[in-house]
Amino acid sequence: MRYYARKLFWAFPQKMLFYSREKDDLQKRTHGVQIFGKTGTTDMKQERVRLWKNIIALAVVSAVVGVVQVEFFGRFGWGFVPDLAFATLMCVSFYLGRETGAALGIGLGVLMEALTRADGVHILPTVYLFCGFLCGQAARGRFTERSFVNYLLVVAASMPVHAGVTVLQLALRYGNVRVEGLFTRLLLPEAAALAAAMILLYFPLKQLCRWLKM
Repeated sequence: MRYYARKLFWAFPQKMLFYSREKDDLQKRTHGVQIFGKTGTTDMKQERVRLWKNIIALAVVSAVVGVVQVEFFGRFGWGFVPDLAFATLMCVSFYLGRETGAALGIGLGVLMEALTRADGVHILPTVYLFCGFLCGQAARGRFTERSFVNYLLVVAASMPVHAGVTVLQLALRYGNVRVEGLFTRLLLPEAAALAAAMILLYFPLKQLCRWLKM
């Protein structure tokens, strides 16, 4: 009798109290999941708006850069054209990372191939994709601080890459390339113009990237 009385008046209330506590905890957790779900939905909507804002802004910038490069600088007859698209790609990849750099590289490559109406093998989308990805990856792994000095290192590293792309395009388009005078007549002036474009575009594109991150 004492055993059953103890079980009835002591163990059973304790079990019911424990069950009540478990139920309260479950309700709290469930309520927390619901709240987290609402917050997650809001975050997803904000991320979606931010994504479309970035896509539209970068598309507008790419279109402006492409038109200026082809229609404005292409009329001077210098024998080379400052590659504003490549300069824009390097700066945006430096600040926004490898994913944005790769996507922007594909878009800029397709745009420049369409604007220049180049014949032969179209390699710019693939080349710009890898350049944007590698620049964003290098900036993420090597440069924790996105400063102007570190950006100058990116400018210096991109010069031989762009020169190699130019030589590859000439080889694919014309079949053979005359090495005599190629460096002084084309590659060196083109590298100087590219470096100047990358430095001049740095400050407005930096502000654009900061706005896109908001």
